[in-house]
Amino acid sequence: YEEFIDAMIDEPIYYYAFETLFWTGIREGELFGLKRKDLDFEQRTLSIKRQVQTVDGEEIEKAPKTDNAYRTISVPKRLNEELEQYCDSIYGCDDETRLFELNKSSLHKALSRGCGKSGVKRITVHGFRHSHVAYLISLGFDLYEIGKRVGHSNKSMTERYAHLTPQRMHEVANRINLDLEES
Repeated sequence: YEEFIDAMIDEPIYYYAFETLFWTGIREGELFGLKRKDLDFEQRTLSIKRQVQTVDGEEIEKAPKTDNAYRTISVPKRLNEELEQYCDSIYGCDDETRLFELNKSSLHKALSRGCGKSGVKRITVHGFRHSHVAYLISLGFDLYEIGKRVGHSNKSMTERYAHLTPQRMHEVANRINLDLEES
């Protein structure tokens, strides 16, 4: 991820969009629906209150996907500072300003450009959500906590995202080896 995001530094709106997707695990439509009023820089939070989708070429603001998708997410200090800097850079930014007036196509093309420049394997935009969940699992958070953060309606949905990384698979084997040696 760090190699990819470094390649996006010259395209600020996409840089901040991908940073937000990766560090929060929000959905693409939720990203498009973010407004300045959804950010609280003092509390370091981001609130999901809407999503924006394009239907028949027209952008439509809709309620989040599920009742659980309405949520307030604590954001890391790095992202909080970046989003504050980004808002300051938007001319005339007020509470109703949409932060990422992008569409699926432009975001997907930016993702392809960033992967090409960085040389990393291309994933989908939704893959950032999977990556966020995998990252949280690697930090030791349980599926309930993760599900609340990403707005899943049930634990089984979060389990679909819970891929074991190769490193974690080695840790599992090592822990089994230790247990066997102790018995």
